[in-house]
Amino acid sequence: MAVRRPLTREEREEIAVGRAQGEGVREIARRVGRCSSVVSREPARNSSTRGYRASTADKRAATRRRRPQQRLLDDNVLLRQRVLADLRYGRTPNQIAGRLKLEAQDTSVAVMEGSLPAGGETISHEAVCTWIYAPPKGELARLGVMLPSRRTARGPRRRPDASQGAGSPACARSTTVPPKLSSAGSPAAGKATSSWAGTALPRPRPRPAAPPAS
Repeated sequence: MAVRRPLTREEREEIAVGRAQGEGVREIARRVGRCSSVVSREPARNSSTRGYRASTADKRAATRRRRPQQRLLDDNVLLRQRVLADLRYGRTPNQIAGRLKLEAQDTSVAVMEGSLPAGGETISHEAVCTWIYAPPKGELARLGVMLPSRRTARGPRRRPDASQGAGSPACARSTTVPPKLSSAGSPAAGKATSSWAGTALPRPRPRPAAPPAS
């Protein structure tokens, strides 16, 4: 998942100058090189009583990043019990968030098997993923949650044949027997069929060894 890059001090100064000159949001965003939605949200989030100033906005954003972030599942006990029940049942964060949204929009939707009523509460799948990896190691297992792993079971290793070593060339491991050559040096083809018939050649006799020189 891509992480959004926060605005820098220089970019905030460009936004402040553009607003003072009466430029539009899209024009400022094009010059700064950021999305227009980021430029439009910046003054609303970091403006003071004296208006939008780059120095004040940068300090407010830095203070907001440093403050401790309280997770929703840590505060909402009912929603935490529901998420834990769904995780024990093997459901993914996307499935949990989508089902909670559906139940909040339509009260006639029944609770899934193994789940608990959430009372119309909703949560995003990002918040569920963040909360899953926040507890210390072994805490989820103590709560009865076993996260699925993508590892697959290893199959048995195939041992090579003793007569065909792993270091032998491919031609030595091949089981295809080439046809024998005739006296003319080429395989003899049958007349009626397209099969090949090999002609056996006599093996040459070994020559006698020469007597040693006296």
